[in-house]
Amino acid sequence: MKQTFKLLLLAALTAASLTTAEAQLSQFGRHAQRGGQASQGTSFLDITEFGYAFGTGDFRNAGHISFYEIFLVQFSPRFGLGMGAGANYYTEVEGYNMPLFGMVRLGAGSGWATFFADARLGYSLGDIRGLYFMPTVGVRFGEGRAFTVSLGYEMQRFRTPDAYGDERSYTVKSLSLRLGYEL
Repeated sequence: MKQTFKLLLLAALTAASLTTAEAQLSQFGRHAQRGGQASQGTSFLDITEFGYAFGTGDFRNAGHISFYEIFLVQFSPRFGLGMGAGANYYTEVEGYNMPLFGMVRLGAGSGWATFFADARLGYSLGDIRGLYFMPTVGVRFGEGRAFTVSLGYEMQRFRTPDAYGDERSYTVKSLSLRLGYEL
């Protein structure tokens, strides 16, 4: 129960801080935008994602519920840079972590349904802390406000002492499925 409370608290704090930053930047963007796009074709996206990751390999019990909040600056329909934070609750081991990451997004196609690929690289805090990396592919449905469905391969590197007190390095790998909403 204590872990669940920590996870919910981290998720709420993450969402509140990123939403506040997005709101402040959108105030700036209103002065520079024409028709939803900045004069150079730049747009600002607030992305909220929920999903589940299935543990693979030696860490099959590393399945976790995920929540991510991302702020993305889309320089063109084909390229964007962003940053984000998330909260993961590992259901079988009752642990949590909070990845903080930078993101690169590449898009393909045009119209109502478009494909994208992104890569997230950062560091996680919490019970499982260390290097965090997740490449993703997905489909975006809509123009302006949109829904996304994505599939990713999440890798979480961490170090922990073994039974003899020696530091050991591990990589938790997961296959993730996420649904998102972009504003």
